[in-house]
This record gives sequence, C-alpha cells and structure tokens, in this order.
Amino acid sequence: MTVLIFLLVISSLILIHEFGHFIVAKWSGVKVEEFALGMGPRILKVWNDGETEYAINLLPIGGYVRLYGEDQTVSGDAADSNRAFGNKPIVQRMLIIIAGVVMNYLLGVLLIAAAFAGLGEPIVHQMIQITGVSENTPAAESQLKPESYITGYRATENDEFVVINSSDDFLTFINTNKGRSVQLQIVEPGIEDFTNVKVVSITPRQDPPEGQGPLGIQLAEAPRVEYKSVAWYRIPDKAIMTSISLMWQMFQGLGDMFAKLFQGVVPQDVAGPIGIAKLTGEVAKTGFFQLLQFSALISFNLALLNLLPFPALDGGRLAFIIAEGIVGRKVLPKYEPWIHGIGLLILLGLMVVISYYDIVRFF
Repeated sequence: MTVLIFLLVISSLILIHEFGHFIVAKWSGVKVEEFALGMGPRILKVWNDGETEYAINLLPIGGYVRLYGEDQTVSGDAADSNRAFGNKPIVQRMLIIIAGVVMNYLLGVLLIAAAFAGLGEPIVHQMIQITGVSENTPAAESQLKPESYITGYRATENDEFVVINSSDDFLTFINTNKGRSVQLQIVEPGIEDFTNVKVVSITPRQDPPEGQGPLGIQLAEAPRVEYKSVAWYRIPDKAIMTSISLMWQMFQGLGDMFAKLFQGVVPQDVAGPIGIAKLTGEVAKTGFFQLLQFSALISFNLALLNLLPFPALDGGRLAFIIAEGIVGRKVLPKYEPWIHGIGLLILLGLMVVISYYDIVRFF
C-alpha cells in the first residue's frame, strides 16, 4: 500500500509538471512529439492524436515531454521548421521551460488550500518530552514519568507560565534556578488533550552527579501540531503566504545542504525515492488531508529542485537559453544534448547513492 500511495502521489506531481510544459508548448505552436509518464522502455502506448504520442514507460519515476527540435537546430527549409522549439523566440522558450515549475508551485498552493479547508491551519506548539528519569533524583521524587510532556514553567506561583519555545530556554531556566523550587506544567503520557495539565513543584539540584543534570531527566524536543479552523474567504491568501514561507525555508535548506557538501559533510536528512516513499506511507496513515499537505511539500521541492541550473533539469536548459539571449547566439548547440545527457546520468547516479543511504537509514 505504501508503494502504491507513493507512486500515485509522485506520478500525479510529475504529470502536472509535464502538463505545464505540454500546454504552454501547444499554446506557443511548438510540435509536441511525445508525452510520457515514467522513464526507460515504453510499456504502453495510450493514444496518438496524429501529432503527439501519449505513453507510459517502465520505471514509474519521472516523465518527460519530447518537443520537436528541442535538442537540435531545425533548418528553415525543413517541414514544420516554424514549429520547432529551437526556432521559437527566446521568451516563448523560457515560458515553456518554466511552465513545469509554475504548475508544481500552483498545485502545491491548491493542496495546501484543500488541507486548510479540511483540517484547518496548522499551528505548531513547541514542547519538550521527558525520555528518561533517573532514580533518586528530584524528577523521581516529584513522580515525573518518561514520555510525559513539559509544556511550560515558572519560577513562583505568582508568575505566569512561560510557554516553551526550545529545550535550550528550558535548560537555561533550570540552571538559573538551582536550589530553588520551581513549577512545571506536565501532561502525562497517553493523555491526548494537551490542555489537561498538572502543575508539579520541583527543586533543581545545585551539584548533581555527573551526567544527570539538575533534575535527573533526559529530554527531547517534541513539536505538536494543532489545527485551527480557517474562514473560507481567508483560505486563498493563507495558502499563498504559507507556500511562500515554505519555499523560502526550502531554499535556505538547500543552501545549507550545498554549504555542507562543499565542507565535505554529507547531510543526514536528505531523502531519496525510497525514503520519500516510506515517509509518504507513514503520513498517509495519519489521514487524507495530512497526505495532501505532504504532497504539497514534495511538489514545492520538485519546483525548487528543477530550477537549479544543472544540466538535464529545467534550470539547466533555462541557463542555456538565458546565455543565448546574452551573447546573441546559441551556446554550444552541438554539445548541449550531450551536456544534458551527462547531467542526467549524474542525477541518476546520485539517486542510486541516496537510495542506498535510505535503505541503511530506514531498514
């Protein structure tokens, strides 16, 4: 079931991406020779409208639109030369190239809007969870239990509880108040209603044994997502603003990843097809609208990655067109298909390497 759900999600995202190239190419008068879902050998010819063949290929990852005159110069004497991609004005070619990215972005916005309508706007509450309690410690004496959540803290009964933003803030508070009784808001394990909290008084130790800390507990950050209903007329603008925020965060994350790679550090949080398939299955278990949210994230990632100026990606093809506009002629026209071919091989090799790490990490 996980595999089927993943294939349905990824195929839909790729289909909408390629449809963007397809529809703008048709609108621009470019002859579309093939519209294929999947890579590798063809397994099914779906339809031929007299100009375009619609097909399904063996490997259910990826897809493409094959345009007439995309990778070679078509002579003005050749039939349909005016319908060749390479003979179209630069602006039209740029629009065709970026159409796939635009469609992935718009799809992501629609999926987020649907999730807002079905679930509401996600509000993340930062909490910390107790993962362990040492014996003969203040935590044990106060009967704190593993898997309980700490949702707030205060120094005295007259103070307002401070909502936890991070474990660092909490640890700073505890270290500042060693030897003095403080109060914690605690949610017991198994209680789903996070408003049902109890208040526990506890005194952090001045000189705890090495490795235990003032309270004698082990902690882990545990964000909790709560959904807040959204008025129907606010859904469009909230979906757009959320999409912009997510794209910016992904852009920053991508920059951090490349910075680590240049430093010789392999990022541990990068997932390939196998990792994404496993995560898709886990998210699908939580609900349909949660799956829509996750699909929106994948769609935004596809849009952003395709904009990278790397051969074989839309960004790589766009870079050649922009260079042509700057110098006034095509750049390396004989070698461009080879460059994109080499880029594709590199991407496939990278996918294999990441998939290996996915298997090691998840299985």
